[in-house]
Amino acid sequence: MNPTCPKCGSAHVHRARRLTAAERLGCLLGAKIKRCHECNFRFVQLHGSALLMTDFRRVLGKLAWLGAIVAALIIVLAVVLWFSGKQAGFAPGDSGILLIFRRPN
Repeated sequence: MNPTCPKCGSAHVHRARRLTAAERLGCLLGAKIKRCHECNFRFVQLHGSALLMTDFRRVLGKLAWLGAIVAALIIVLAVVLWFSGKQAGFAPGDSGILLIFRRPN
C-alpha cells in the first residue's frame, strides 16, 4: 500500500529519519515516519492510516502518562504488600516494642 501525503495528496512519499525519542518509540509500536517529496511534509503512517505529527506526539504523551500512572500504582501496591508481610510476622499481642524489664509475677 503506497501512502499519499495528507497535505498535498502526492504519492511521492518516502520513509523519513526518526528525529526524537518519541518517534523512535512510535516506530517500536509499528508507526512509520514518512516525508513527502513534493511539499516536504512529515507525517506518521500507522497501520494504513496517516496521522499528523502533532496528533502522534499527543497520543504518545498520553500513553507516557498512562504508563507512569500504572508504574506508580504498581509501586504503591508493592509497598503495601511488603508492609502487610512485615506486619504478619508479629505476634497478635505484640506491639513491636522491646521490653527491657520483666514484670513481676
